[in-house]
Amino acid sequence: MMTLPTNPEDMKVFSFLPSYEGTQGLVVEIRLYVFNDQGALIDSQPEWKGRVSIALTEEELKKARILIAPPADRLLTQPITLESIGSCDVFEPRWTFEPGKRVYSLSAVPETVWRWWLVHNMWAKLKRPHDILSSLGG
Repeated sequence: MMTLPTNPEDMKVFSFLPSYEGTQGLVVEIRLYVFNDQGALIDSQPEWKGRVSIALTEEELKKARILIAPPADRLLTQPITLESIGSCDVFEPRWTFEPGKRVYSLSAVPETVWRWWLVHNMWAKLKRPHDILSSLGG
């Protein structure tokens, strides 16, 4: 369950620019998760064309923890929290809050991490051998 800001008028759209070591981008779905200082999910949004935009207050952003991962809701049976998402091969990029700043470049996801995401995504999409043979007429 996502938390709501105390004053919606203080909301601003912040953009985050994830990067990936050794490549320009990924072909798997990636989401950016923003948690408050109690570990509750504030919001999560997909990466689109190298950018993730999320509406937050500056106070929320100042205290936020940001994680990057494939969609965790496909792996978890309980609500997404900072604690529960820890089992989902997440990456916590380095970044520094700056008052007034609206666009943040995040530290690069290591190749070993994003390659695991890629393999896991491909594995999840593979059909069972029986399904493959039957689709080929065998």
